Order: sequence, then structure tokens, then C-alpha cells
Amino acid sequence: MLGAIMKVKLSVGFLGATEMAGYELDLAFLVIALFLAINGSKLLAIDQVLVNKETVE
Repeated sequence: MLGAIMKVKLSVGFLGATEMAGYELDLAFLVIALFLAINGSKLLAIDQVLVNKETVE
């Protein structure tokens, strides 16, 4: 993602122009992917709710 931003979209600018979108969405996806890679996705995972449901007896 970083390579695509640097090679293709950096010259267009952050918000882009009329003919091409900028790199703001790509940067947001990159930040979200890094956050999930560093912190894990336990909070956002559906399987945590469905599979690992523990009952207190």
C-alpha cells in the first residue's frame, strides 16, 4: 500500500484532482491495517462473540 501511494498517488496529492482520487483513503486503510496488526483484532472479530462464548456456572 505504501508503495502504491509513493509511486502513483503522491503526485496527485492528498485529496486528488478531478481525474484521479488522492491517497487519503489508501492512507486510512494502511493505518487501519497497521492498527489491527499491532493490537490484534480480538475486539472486532465476530468469532470472539460466536465461538468463545463461556458460560459461568
